[in-house]
Amino acid sequence: LGGRTGAADVGEGCPYRFERGPSLMLLPDVYREAFVAAGPTGERVWNEMVAPNIRRVNDGGRPLYTLFMDEDQPDDLVNEVVVEPVTLYGGLDGFERDCATFEDLETGGGEAYARHMVSAQRILDGGLPNFIENRFRWRALLQMLGEVINGAFPLEGQDAQLKRWRGGFSTHKARAALSFQSLYIGLTPFEAPAVFNLLVPLELGPCPDPNRAEPSESRRTQGIYYPSGGYGLISNALATLARESGARIESGPDKRVAQLLVAEA
Repeated sequence: LGGRTGAADVGEGCPYRFERGPSLMLLPDVYREAFVAAGPTGERVWNEMVAPNIRRVNDGGRPLYTLFMDEDQPDDLVNEVVVEPVTLYGGLDGFERDCATFEDLETGGGEAYARHMVSAQRILDGGLPNFIENRFRWRALLQMLGEVINGAFPLEGQDAQLKRWRGGFSTHKARAALSFQSLYIGLTPFEAPAVFNLLVPLELGPCPDPNRAEPSESRRTQGIYYPSGGYGLISNALATLARESGARIESGPDKRVAQLLVAEA
């Protein structure tokens, strides 16, 4: 089971698991809502099978990212230069450390990072519910529009992501540390739209913002998570939910999908 989220267990006793699809989880509360929408059985399956096994990557003070980058050096000196990695922790607990990291990368980098995180988080608060989830949040929408009108966060243009970093940071290390997310789908910051900047507050957030318009009870969960044991946990939980709801699942190498029949509820 699983399709794109399937996995292959390799080795004697299957000690190694290689996943064929995603490994990291964003917005875990969206997954929960999908199970809860299936009724009491779905909520029970989530609470018993899934929720206890969702882990945050940087729990316990662990780093979220450790980035290794080349220095700007003449070709004949590249191999002689020891490059210190850039370590980011994310979340409220790691915010001050991350500001200090960017300050080490360039003078004023700490304040620039803090300003960007607040601005991007406000854009995320307004854009995600109002334009993607069809949940009208007018206070967050107004705050988002304020960021756009003030020019703090450009949204349009093919190279808007790169423009954002050029306007906020002067060193290539600082820019690279906040723009590699577009590589997830094979784009570079030179061609990625600015919407990919929203992955930064989604992954590195939340950040402190006493004037944040979106109330805490309706904010989406920020940070990077993973299902312990792999994404097969989600597939197996959905299969359990389907079986307990009366479905029969047939799988195997000799099974092929011949036709999809969809009946309206």
